[in-house]
Amino acid sequence: MFHHWGESAGIGAAICWAIASLLYARVAVSATTITVYKNSLATIVMFVALYFVNRGGSNGFWHANLRAWWFLGLSAVIGLLVGDAWYFRSLQILGPRRGLVITALTPLVSAGLGWYYLAEQLNSQTWLAILSTVCGIIIVVAEPGVEQERPNLFPADPRWGVMLGIGSVMCQSIGALLAKIGMYDIGITEGTFIRLFIASVAGIVGGRLLGHQGQWAKLARSREQLYGLTLAAFLGTVLGVWLMLAAFKLTTTGVAATLTSLSPVFVMPLVVVFLRQRISVAAVVGAMLAMFGVALMFVDLRFIGTG
Repeated sequence: MFHHWGESAGIGAAICWAIASLLYARVAVSATTITVYKNSLATIVMFVALYFVNRGGSNGFWHANLRAWWFLGLSAVIGLLVGDAWYFRSLQILGPRRGLVITALTPLVSAGLGWYYLAEQLNSQTWLAILSTVCGIIIVVAEPGVEQERPNLFPADPRWGVMLGIGSVMCQSIGALLAKIGMYDIGITEGTFIRLFIASVAGIVGGRLLGHQGQWAKLARSREQLYGLTLAAFLGTVLGVWLMLAAFKLTTTGVAATLTSLSPVFVMPLVVVFLRQRISVAAVVGAMLAMFGVALMFVDLRFIGTG
């Protein structure tokens, strides 16, 4: 019997985000507008999914208590709203691969938070797997020539993009930790919906207060942009976030964060096909190193004190 559902979900989330990152980087609307739209669309989809998942159940439609709503709400605002907005802006400035290199920090930050707050302890082989994966990712996205991938739709100083990327890593790591705490007694689909719902409401209210309605109207008038953003939102936010929460629920924080950060490796063939970029030998070596780290996790996943 297959026992690595959490790890498989993490890899699936990384693939979804790799595809979505190329789409998001080329949507000609602001990062905050992208965030509000993708959260709102995903909320509707997840509500329908939640209805069918719980239909006919004897325990009612809602299972989350006030504590779950509180932690998932904080997770939504910090991770799905602030963290994602900063991440999308970083992608717009740096391009998909250089923007994704910053996310290589996520496993280390998430593992540290899981160790400190949830008493999660990883054995030496798993730490080696995390280190191997992170090093492989850095090699993949740091090769020369990535400047050509920058969309230049909203140009800015690359240092600003790096700062936003680091801020996004911190927000998403904290958001993932809070989500794991909030989903302790509820299902993955319900937890995903609650996070998206709160992020949508907060984003719409905040956007109106900041006067972003003009950007929303611009998006509504562009059918091509709307189609691209809808596809990216479904892959990255609906399917990707559900798989991410499944990974964090079914395995430890450090392992889940490492596997979901494999997006830079999976984005390589997409860059070759759609952006006509060449991949260096160093990038191939980095991909192999990252996959070696993933293999180590599947070989030995016996953790001490999973919280």
